[in-house]
Amino acid sequence: MDQILIQGIGFLALFFVIFSFQKQKRVPLLLIMFVGLLLFVIPFYLLNAYTGAMSLYESGSSGTTYNPSTSTSSNRTEMSVPTNATASQYGGWYCNNGYKKNYTANQCDRITVPVNASLNYFGNDWVCNSGYKKNYQTDICDRVMIPANASLNYFGDFVGWVCNSGYKKNRSANQCDPVIVPTNASLNYFGDDWVCNSGYNKNYTANQCNKVIVPMNASLNYYGDRWYCNGGYIQSGQSCIAK
Repeated sequence: MDQILIQGIGFLALFFVIFSFQKQKRVPLLLIMFVGLLLFVIPFYLLNAYTGAMSLYESGSSGTTYNPSTSTSSNRTEMSVPTNATASQYGGWYCNNGYKKNYTANQCDRITVPVNASLNYFGNDWVCNSGYKKNYQTDICDRVMIPANASLNYFGDFVGWVCNSGYKKNRSANQCDPVIVPTNASLNYFGDDWVCNSGYNKNYTANQCNKVIVPMNASLNYYGDRWYCNGGYIQSGQSCIAK
């Protein structure tokens, strides 16, 4: 049926091309017939190739259709899945949520979750709740002791706490000391130190901000803590001279 349909379309296309172009007398009749024949032959052979490929795919080389769901392997052995485990589609097995694999006994052991803890994302271990951190020696969760002017970190564990903006961590005393901001300075992005304002640079010895003296024919850099010579000038000491 498909072949009859494509032949009919091809003949109609050939007739239309010949009639249209010959009527206008712009190209020779022989060339029109050749182009029209190509429009008919090419789709015909493409259809034949497609139907032949589909027939080969459906029948297979042995003349039977392959169905993966019904095929079996003679050398496949039955796998033993332990209690509280699930067989994996990729082979083997994995423990269910709330259990972890005991490789020695080849089984799944229940996870004992301590107080102030919960199962992790994968369900194969536990993690401390926010505000607690893991004590690896006692295998429990200890409360995070937060000093004054501090708060829990993003995760609520590990380092435990961070100083609030305007304070910096004193690791020796385990506390938060205020950041002393000098004149012509402000807190940095994180709020745990200070930076000089634009037009000033940091004097680490005196712990203050010194004004940047900008000479003639010069401008402040992007950060505002240094200067550079304008176009057409080069630096000579603390001034800019013409090139």
